[in-house]
Order: sequence, then structure tokens, then C-alpha cells
Amino acid sequence: MVAAACPGHLPVVDLSLTLCLPRDAVSVPLSRRVASQLLRSVGFHTDDVADIELALTEACSNVLRHSEAGSEYEVRLEISVDTVVIAVQDMGPGVPKDLQDRLAVDDSAEAGRGIPLMRALVDNLSFAYADGGSIVRMERRLRPEPNSRAAELLLKASAVDPS
Repeated sequence: MVAAACPGHLPVVDLSLTLCLPRDAVSVPLSRRVASQLLRSVGFHTDDVADIELALTEACSNVLRHSEAGSEYEVRLEISVDTVVIAVQDMGPGVPKDLQDRLAVDDSAEAGRGIPLMRALVDNLSFAYADGGSIVRMERRLRPEPNSRAAELLLKASAVDPS
């Protein structure tokens, strides 16, 4: 993590982490724990971290359901002063665009709740297909815990005049 304040610029928190994981059930809680510990260590609010944990669990679980056995996938986390961006990329076929927009929660359904749940937990959810795989991209603004490093950096950022 780099934390610096240059004259005339906002304080910077720029943390990037990529996990290359096997497509197996152990990888889902592993990615969730790594993301959770990283966000908590920086000092983000417990409720926001819990939402990210659940959204990431859904995205990784979809990899297990929809990609080929024996394949791998990536989880990329990018953290700034008040935002986390998570991209989960696999080698699966992806979610067709028309289906992404039509998915709705059916209370009696056993499956099909993941995308609406992720959409409810993050600020922006998008899907893409690149390099032979599908990418789920989630972005969420995060609140800092009081008296945390994240709170300190956010306070400094708001005190700097950007003009």
C-alpha cells in the first residue's frame, strides 16, 4: 500500500491484488477471506466489508458452476481511498446481455439469485467477455471505520482543494 500526499494532490491509497485460483470449492472462502482481511486492515466499515464478502462469494460460486472442471480463474481487487473494484475472470461462456437485464429474484427459485444479489450489494455491476473468458466487475464505495487509516486518508482527501 502506498499512502502519500503530494502538494496539490489528494492523498493516495492504491492497493492492487490478484489471486490466481483453481476452480474448486476451497477457492471461494479463500478469496472471501483475503478480500475481507485486506479491506478490514485498511479500515473500511464492517458492514461494507460484509457486503463485499457476499458479492464476491456469489461471483466466485458462479465460476464453479459455469466454468470447466480443472480450469483456473482470477480475482482482482483494486482499492483506493474510498472504493473497491473487484473483477472475477474465468474461462466460462459468460452471461448473455439480454439475460443480465432480465434476471429478477424469484422467491421460490433455488438458483438464479446471484446476479440480482450482487447488483443489490454493489454500486456498479458489469459483465464482459475478454481473452476467452467472462469477467464480472463489481465496484463499491466504502465507508471507513472511525479512527481508521481509511478514515484519516478520506478526511485528508476531503480537506484538499482539487482546483
